[in-house]
Amino acid sequence: VAAAREKRLNSLLYSGGSSYRDAAFYDNILAKNPDLHPEDKQRVLLNKAEDLGKIKQLDEAIRVLDEAKALAPDSKKAREIDMAKQTYRDLQNAK
Repeated sequence: VAAAREKRLNSLLYSGGSSYRDAAFYDNILAKNPDLHPEDKQRVLLNKAEDLGKIKQLDEAIRVLDEAKALAPDSKKAREIDMAKQTYRDLQNAK
């Protein structure tokens, strides 16, 4: 089951081969796949936040990370989400 979930999620996230996706790309994945497991939704949102961070939309990236954490606060990705959020806060404070 986990392997099938991973394969499905990878096909959604990495089809097309571009290294940067805009926020609408990730929103579209979530809208078209409401049945995704909460931890898979977290991964989509984490990728979205990372791309927002790349273009210095730090407030929005932090908001997306908060949304991701709320989906499954005790997930395997929760620590990664917390670390990413701290990184974006540090970047904000460095301005």
